[in-house]
Amino acid sequence: MYYKFVVQDCQTYPQAPLFTVHRQLFTAFFQENAQACIIILYLWRKKKFAEENSSANF
Repeated sequence: MYYKFVVQDCQTYPQAPLFTVHRQLFTAFFQENAQACIIILYLWRKKKFAEENSSANF
């Protein structure tokens, strides 16, 4: 199951986009709330990069 949510607690990235993550990852992120936005933003950027470069081998 996947959750969609917006990171609201992150001062560094106040305009954080909507993310879709697996339930277990969602739980893990918010157990360590201080680091959640950084990790999620990294994954979002990684996913976006992959989408923009879908012809590359990953």
